[in-house]
Amino acid sequence: MLALAAGCGGQSSDRGTYATTWPFYFKVNCPNPGPNCQEAKKLLEREIPRFKYTFTYGSSRTWPYYKAFDLDEKVPLDSLLPPHSQLHQLIPLQDKPLFGGADYLVVANLYTLSDSIPDYVVSVYHLDTSPPELSGTSGRQEVQQRSGKTLSDAEIILRSVIRFSFK
Repeated sequence: MLALAAGCGGQSSDRGTYATTWPFYFKVNCPNPGPNCQEAKKLLEREIPRFKYTFTYGSSRTWPYYKAFDLDEKVPLDSLLPPHSQLHQLIPLQDKPLFGGADYLVVANLYTLSDSIPDYVVSVYHLDTSPPELSGTSGRQEVQQRSGKTLSDAEIILRSVIRFSFK
């Protein structure tokens, strides 16, 4: 925990010049597994691991407030919006090694009330405790189309889940 507080919880890459990467695991659940939820789940599971994410000065101006970077991209540390000092890389939970690995798990529950009401709950768990301890949650959120956007419900959920993974 002390290492996390000191900002040392990620993989080092040119420390001081470039932001480090902080790995998180994620999983997506469909409590009401109809076609709407399955479509959103597939999109999240396919798209989330393709990038690393953080908040930058530019991204903080418009929703969803984070910026995506290629997995091998070096991001200057001074481009991150404080208090963010690392990039988040979300890794599918099934890729977790038997021993060790990341300290946090992001769980996205989609369409929690029914498969026709587009909602989601994002919860972040600290894995270093037994049982894992809830460290943050979005609470239940309903999908809302942003002014000037024309995103599908699944695309809104994708961007929202990533945003709330920073809890």
